[in-house]
Amino acid sequence: VGDTYNQTLANICNNRGGGACMAGSPEVEQIIFHGGNGESIFTDNDGDGLPDILEVNGMYGLDNEVYYSDPSTKHSDDDGLEDGEEMGMMYSIRRADEDYVQICGAYMEIDEVGTSQYAIVEDYIPENPGEICFIFDVKSNPNDTDTDADGCDDSCDARTFIANPDCAYVIYNSDVPEFWDLAAYWANEYYNEGYDVFFAAAPERSTFIDVWDSMGMEDGKYIYNLKYVTLIYHGNEGYMIFRDSELLTAEWLYEVFWSPVISDLSPATIDTLRLIVCYGGTLEHADPYGEYNLAVGFLISESSFTK
Repeated sequence: VGDTYNQTLANICNNRGGGACMAGSPEVEQIIFHGGNGESIFTDNDGDGLPDILEVNGMYGLDNEVYYSDPSTKHSDDDGLEDGEEMGMMYSIRRADEDYVQICGAYMEIDEVGTSQYAIVEDYIPENPGEICFIFDVKSNPNDTDTDADGCDDSCDARTFIANPDCAYVIYNSDVPEFWDLAAYWANEYYNEGYDVFFAAAPERSTFIDVWDSMGMEDGKYIYNLKYVTLIYHGNEGYMIFRDSELLTAEWLYEVFWSPVISDLSPATIDTLRLIVCYGGTLEHADPYGEYNLAVGFLISESSFTK
């Protein structure tokens, strides 16, 4: 807004219970942000917390990128996160005069901004009195389901602007002595290939599920891509065998020894799932008459899947 106003702007102000004024005057924020009835003229039709005018014309981020989103829907990219959540905190910054600035309603001396809670936007204070800008502390791109293009959707990615590194998991039944060297062999192979390696002894069903459900994650979001997951177990028709059979009493046989664990696993996106199993659990030993073994169970399971 310059030193004059056109009729459209005057009508907006008057219809909101305010009036037209010169840019830089004390009344300008009242007219721009709030009418006489306290309603914002920055319409937000989809209720995502972002003014429509900014969604259409561009939202400037602290990363110096400009972002756009659809003002008619809360979920522009359908990744499960609302646009406002992805854009993060919106800072409104108005230069009041040569010495003072108003940030998100807080009025302070410009020299104090650098040591305040608003230090993050110190470099974005407008140069001229009366000027207003909006800056976002962007969490992820509201128009891209995978901001960092690492194969992990923003909704489950702990670091949306940093591609997650690859890792390898070796999970084995430590109750079976002959598996110890196998597990160490594969862990060493992945380590020599340059991957971060996670080595987990899981002789019990519950332990295995806990490890599986947390693979590559921290606080419920992914910090790694699962490049390799190697499982070293005995297995047969749709089951994985836990514990050494010699350690089990008869009443535990079904509950622990033959645990239908595959159907209980959480979904996991894995580049390569490697099964180190006895012959009875391999694809070559799959029953052609309907019974599927361990390998086939992973391939067709609705609970676990790979790329």
